[in-house]
Amino acid sequence: MTARFEGAGGLVEKFPDEALADSPTGLAAWIATAPGLHPLWSQYLLSVVSLKDVPGAAEPVLQRPGMTHEVTVFVLNPDWGPYEPVRFRGIRVLEPVNVVEQFAATNEEAVHLLELCARAVADGLLNPETTASDTLKLVWRDAIATTLDHGKGHDGPGA
Repeated sequence: MTARFEGAGGLVEKFPDEALADSPTGLAAWIATAPGLHPLWSQYLLSVVSLKDVPGAAEPVLQRPGMTHEVTVFVLNPDWGPYEPVRFRGIRVLEPVNVVEQFAATNEEAVHLLELCARAVADGLLNPETTASDTLKLVWRDAIATTLDHGKGHDGPGA
């Protein structure tokens, strides 16, 4: 069964783990369907990747030294949708990216963080449509940093 959250901000559904099996750095991804945020599109991709070096791939560009993971939020191209979290292949995004935030964490913490972001989008607390406002991008940055700081000193995600 696909993990999903639904609330005032829309419906957010997780891709099955096996959908990212071909990605050497992809850890988790969610599709947010949030009608009304933009007149031309309603779906967004939330993802988290590891910034580890992968042989044969371009070296990751770090925003700051020591960053290990990156959360991104893209608009999904409506010409190819609607999208469902059945498989990751075939996803087409629009650029520029809405949110790019890097941080230091374990893979488990990064996946848990993205799940919390997905829940916050569904609840209407985080807005995936940031293209109109740099302030909304700062809200994402603050939410990610605060959530990671909150987890420090505990036994792990959810503790």
